[in-house]
Amino acid sequence: MRGAWEARSRFDKLALLGGGALAFLFAAGAAAQTPFELPMRSPSSVAPVLQNDTPSTPTPPPPTDDGLGQHGFYLEANSLTRDDKNNIWIARGQVEARYQDHVLRADEVIYNTGTGAVTLNGHGQVIAADGTAEFGDHMVLDDKMKAGFARGFSAHETQNITVAADVAIRRSDTVNDLRRAIYTPCNVCATDGSAKEPTWSIQATKMVEDRTRHLVTYRNAVIRVKGIPVFYAPVFWHPDPDSPPTSGLLAPRFLYNRKLGLSYEQPYLQVISPSTQLFISPQIDTNVNPFLNLEWRERFYSGELDVRVGYTYEQDFDGHGNKFGDLTSRSFVLGSGAFDLTPNWSWGFGVERTSDPLLFEKYAVPTVFDDTRGIFNTDAQRLLAQLFATRQDTDSYFSVSLLGFQGLRQLPNPKNPSTGITEDNSVFPFVAPLIEGRWDPDYDIAGGQLHFVGSAVVLERSESPYAVTAPTSASPGGAPVPGPDSRRASADLDWTRTFTFSDGIRLEPYADLRGNIYNLSDITPTSSTVSVLTTDGLLVPAASGPTDAKDKTLLNGVPTVGVNFSWPFIRQSGGTTIVLEPIAQLAISPNVKINPEIPNEDSVVFQYDETSLFEADKFPGYDVFDSGQRLNIGGRATFNWDGGLSAKLLVGQTFRAAPTSIFPAGTGLNKTSSDWVVSADITPIAGLSFYGRGLIDDVGDFPLAELGANFAFQGLSGYIRYQVDNTDPATKFSDVEGGGEFYFTKHWGLGLSGVRDLEFNAWRLRDISLIYKDECIRVQVIYQHQDTIQGQLGSSDTVLLRLTLATLGAEGYRDTDLR
Repeated sequence: MRGAWEARSRFDKLALLGGGALAFLFAAGAAAQTPFELPMRSPSSVAPVLQNDTPSTPTPPPPTDDGLGQHGFYLEANSLTRDDKNNIWIARGQVEARYQDHVLRADEVIYNTGTGAVTLNGHGQVIAADGTAEFGDHMVLDDKMKAGFARGFSAHETQNITVAADVAIRRSDTVNDLRRAIYTPCNVCATDGSAKEPTWSIQATKMVEDRTRHLVTYRNAVIRVKGIPVFYAPVFWHPDPDSPPTSGLLAPRFLYNRKLGLSYEQPYLQVISPSTQLFISPQIDTNVNPFLNLEWRERFYSGELDVRVGYTYEQDFDGHGNKFGDLTSRSFVLGSGAFDLTPNWSWGFGVERTSDPLLFEKYAVPTVFDDTRGIFNTDAQRLLAQLFATRQDTDSYFSVSLLGFQGLRQLPNPKNPSTGITEDNSVFPFVAPLIEGRWDPDYDIAGGQLHFVGSAVVLERSESPYAVTAPTSASPGGAPVPGPDSRRASADLDWTRTFTFSDGIRLEPYADLRGNIYNLSDITPTSSTVSVLTTDGLLVPAASGPTDAKDKTLLNGVPTVGVNFSWPFIRQSGGTTIVLEPIAQLAISPNVKINPEIPNEDSVVFQYDETSLFEADKFPGYDVFDSGQRLNIGGRATFNWDGGLSAKLLVGQTFRAAPTSIFPAGTGLNKTSSDWVVSADITPIAGLSFYGRGLIDDVGDFPLAELGANFAFQGLSGYIRYQVDNTDPATKFSDVEGGGEFYFTKHWGLGLSGVRDLEFNAWRLRDISLIYKDECIRVQVIYQHQDTIQGQLGSSDTVLLRLTLATLGAEGYRDTDLR
């Protein structure tokens, strides 16, 4: 269909009304342009991924060459009248012309051969080379198609954007003027071609875009939802989308809960220079003192800098807003920087610190644990400060780093089980420095590839995480003892050669030599004056023996030789491809006893699964290593069918010549035959996939398992996952989680998600949501119950509103705590 709704003009683009919609969502007044995004040097947590049905941005077609050049004019019409005296050609009846890389259609086209001006009367259309289209009852264009006038104007742009106006005037190359105009990215035509009310639109009596000043102004802007006016602003202005970043207000944030009361946060962007931005974001709360957020972003010729800080002066408070304790300063800092020194050398830093371990939860500070700040990551609820320098070229890598940790986890409080205490940061090591390097020569040695890996680290602790003094009447829980300090240097030399035979057999003989040297100090004494802290939090008297807290230098290492074997069998029949591949790995090394005096700092987290099955040394770090004679065997089967259907299965097991005690008991790796490793993925029909992986022990139990399914059909999508890990009693867990969306009409749907802890037989998170979506909007109203207790912050009930608008990319929300 055509008419007042059909599209918007080439020269007005998207900019005219984007800010008006932001005004509707957030606040009237000046609005700053979206700030620049800093490029990331390492993977980051990503912001949430939009659903597939979220409005998208189609790519416009590439310009086409009509072969007429800049001065050619092609014309078709039912009739043509030439008035050479007045330099006018008049074409009538189904007129189509090509001029200046544009297609013109109308009931009547008048072409002035003297001035080059073109007038379109009746159902006028102007289609540009990029696919954008403009419509008008009466349109006048100059010879360069740059200035013009239109009545009954409308235009259709990419991203499904429609603009219409009674009058549209392009006064110059830089100033556009629309009167009685409307903007929407929503469909304005039903599937049968009839007119329909857009989901949301913005109307104004006047819109002016000044590209010289990079400013768009509005008069009497009205926001309509389903045709109903919901917001009015007499004057509004914002930078045009093509302008450089400009100072102004950004989208505010509204929130209500029992802790903060009514909370309003209003960010302001101050553009200091084209490469420097300052965000000032005060948060005003009715129950507590204000909280100030600041962020500084700056680009340099060699890198970028991004630093966030927050500050308040307030008492402590619990999940119900009850205050206690003294007034004091509370703050945080989150920052990162990365800079190039030479084409191969770079350096950077990351800083994450807070004065209050619950500050982020209390004030709902966003994206704390989602973003990556530096080249190292920690697990959730732990902050990391790092300083690093790296060098990398085609065959080598080198890095040196300093690392410091801050724990935010809440541990059980023995004096008050209903609350928690924050983990003791004095037991975390300060890493100064960590040095890592790798060299892969680009030439063969004895027909194979050589790899050299080196590492060195110094760890300093102020208190021991493993032991305290024996309980006394003055100190019932025991007093801290000095923490063990360690210095380690490691080297690993690996050589591999590959032989592939004509029948498909692949052999890879390899040799590996690794060695470590340790210097240890402040070793925990073994006298009866010390108690050991067990994994269950119990104090057990240490074994009697001589006290030995002197420095020690220790050596360990192991040579390993072996061979990797695989023999794939491939069969194709029609659209089916089957690959069966037996795999084996033999590793031979002397039996080396692990010295219990060497602390395990880098191999605490261990998992035996399909990713480590065919690793000669299954430990991820240097402090613990495997030795002896062992054989890893398994088989892999892959089936592929037409239509993207597939199935994959891997089964394997590890055998040892002699038992050991260095692995978690639940893996079976300490025995001469381990648990079976199983991994499977199958897509039996389009839109449905299953996966499973884990361990099967000798009695048929699953000490480690993950089972799940993903599905995406018309109107229904989601996932379900079950996990259990009993390989280590200290870290065992079991839970099930799932989520999905079901649309019972084209636009309306329900969302469900939840996480249930099977170990404690309790829900950690539950939510249900009502969803509305179409081509230009997605609205989700969510009720969420969170059972997790963090210190004095208990469980909570929350209602959130999430809104996403096409072309504006804005998402706002309100939280309501119901407890």
